[in-house]
Amino acid sequence: MSVRPPSIKRSFTPASHGALQAVWRALLDASFDGVHVVDPKGGLLYANARFYELLGYARSETLPTNLSAWEVDWSRDKQARRFEELASTPGMYQTSYRCRDGSERLVEVSVRSVLLDGQVVFVCAARDHTERVRSERALEASVKQLEAQQEQLRLAAEVFRSTDQGIVVTQRDGTIVEVNGAFERMTGYSREEAVGQNPRMLKSGRHEHAFYEGMWRSLLEKGSWEGELWNRRKSGELYGELLTISSVRGADGEIARFVGVFSDVTDRKRNDERMQRLAERDPLTGLPNRSVLRDRLSVAMSRARRERARVAVLFVDLDHFKEVNDTMGHEAGDRLLEELSRRLVALVRESDTVSRQGGDEFVLLLGDLADPGAAARVAEGIIADLGAPVRISGRDVTVTASVGIAVFPDNAEDLDELLRNADTAMYAAKTSGRNRYQFFSTDMNDRAFEQRTLVRSLKRALALGQLKLLYQPRFALPSRELVGLEALVRWEHPTRGFLPPGQFLSQAEESSLSPVIDAWVLGAVCAQIQAWKESGRRVVPVSLNVTSKHFHRPDFVKSTLAVLRDEGVDTSHVELELRESALASDVDEVHHRLSELHAAGLRVCIDGYGSGSSCLAELERFPLHRLDLDGSLVRRLDRSAGAERVLRAAICTGRILGLRVLGENVETARQAELLAEMGCDEAQGRYFASELTAEELGSHLD
Repeated sequence: MSVRPPSIKRSFTPASHGALQAVWRALLDASFDGVHVVDPKGGLLYANARFYELLGYARSETLPTNLSAWEVDWSRDKQARRFEELASTPGMYQTSYRCRDGSERLVEVSVRSVLLDGQVVFVCAARDHTERVRSERALEASVKQLEAQQEQLRLAAEVFRSTDQGIVVTQRDGTIVEVNGAFERMTGYSREEAVGQNPRMLKSGRHEHAFYEGMWRSLLEKGSWEGELWNRRKSGELYGELLTISSVRGADGEIARFVGVFSDVTDRKRNDERMQRLAERDPLTGLPNRSVLRDRLSVAMSRARRERARVAVLFVDLDHFKEVNDTMGHEAGDRLLEELSRRLVALVRESDTVSRQGGDEFVLLLGDLADPGAAARVAEGIIADLGAPVRISGRDVTVTASVGIAVFPDNAEDLDELLRNADTAMYAAKTSGRNRYQFFSTDMNDRAFEQRTLVRSLKRALALGQLKLLYQPRFALPSRELVGLEALVRWEHPTRGFLPPGQFLSQAEESSLSPVIDAWVLGAVCAQIQAWKESGRRVVPVSLNVTSKHFHRPDFVKSTLAVLRDEGVDTSHVELELRESALASDVDEVHHRLSELHAAGLRVCIDGYGSGSSCLAELERFPLHRLDLDGSLVRRLDRSAGAERVLRAAICTGRILGLRVLGENVETARQAELLAEMGCDEAQGRYFASELTAEELGSHLD
């Protein structure tokens, strides 16, 4: 179908007529909408190229002559009412269009009535919700179809006013000559304020000069530019634009005008930026991730080379953080990480970087350091601030931090080496006692290698049977009758001899070997109990330590009872020792697990009691057998009034709960006397007996 609107009778000079005609052609076909004009009965008077495309017709084909042919839910009465409502007030409605191939498209139609040669017609702009066609294709397609018709200019002017896309027309030098209503609504500038100005009045300040240079280069060389940018409304608010700029050439072939058509895409751009931030940030803490850290560190090191400055990297690892997750749950662990992250950020300058590497590891980048002492002061602040309690679920949770420091260019020549050396220094701080910082030194790599080698050797030791058990007797007070034994694991290293637990158990815990070692100890204890029974020796209860990580494994109770059953060992002959921290997780879960053990006849004791924060109310919930007093308090008993007060309170707690109380690490007669006087039931330590092999225990068990 080819519809030619009536001519507009207006006087123009040939030159102005041609330029203006070109502008209006450009505007009409630059629209992303399918523009069509219908009479009150729905008869089609005019359609632009986008409308042909929307319905699936070629421009050379004939369109249906009435909207009833393409509007799916059309009815004469419904359409009459609709046009009657829209005759006086512009409006919008949604409907479905039937395409040439039978498919349907959901469209939104904006409608404005126009008086044309004494007859009311309706200018409609239909937008496809499922497919957006770039305006320039419609522009080029329609310019060929629309000849220099004055009526067409009037229709284009109506589209110019009614479209919801912002339109700005400028001279070649960028001076604004016309804007539409959508421009006014989106920018906040009136037509009077905009005309005569330059579009740079909307400049957001978020794009560099090179961005605009590239835009103008494309316009002058290619005649068009399309892209997204940030602009600023009159109110100062930033907004995102999807902008297409097309050049309009005059009769001489030179660029005479520029036409910009834009849509507000602020929400999408802000969402894109949010996704970009997520890709660069740790999702839990919001801190920069490993990738961002490496980028910033690379820049900082390059600047340091040029300016002969220093850059420090601080590798921070939380001590015993896994115990928080194991005992209180991952939600509590996450809350702790969030709070500690905030504390780390507060310790450094805005120009520095705090990055979470994953788990409980953080890396701080300190740039432009005058001297390494500044890094040490930050490390001291980290240890102090991170060691302060964090209130979580009504409990004070405390963790410490081990910090490793490496300085560029003193300790490394490249980025990876600097990070690696900071990690090595952190590991040295951890192995030397935790809760401290350590600068990197060249001999640390050797020590770190030794530690890694130790862990690998420990795995082999388990397979080769190099782990051995020693037993420390427990005696009743004040009778000093043997009432039990504590199993203590030692490593008979092939070259280094017997290694005490302090030299390998912490490494085992860090490498997740502790549950394996716990299981081995249980099996070895059961085998030894059976050997004593078979030899006619007296069997007393043997206690063994269980790590929190092992206790909270889902199969702990089942696997423990299975070993006792398979070895034929009575549950009354084995006692399990747990640290207080193992009870600090989900109370219901812990109570259920302890109840299962109690029902099976297994006694559970609290090891190191007095060093944690358990209170009477908390302990009362659980079926326990004994409180083992913290050995460090017992060692100070005869020289520290504070230690004595704590121990008296702990023994009193045991009495109230009906639990037995054991004093560990007794080294002097005075300590033994004081424990007996305070009502302690049992004691162990070198004052009574040293750690003995199974063979050396013979006389005690006869």
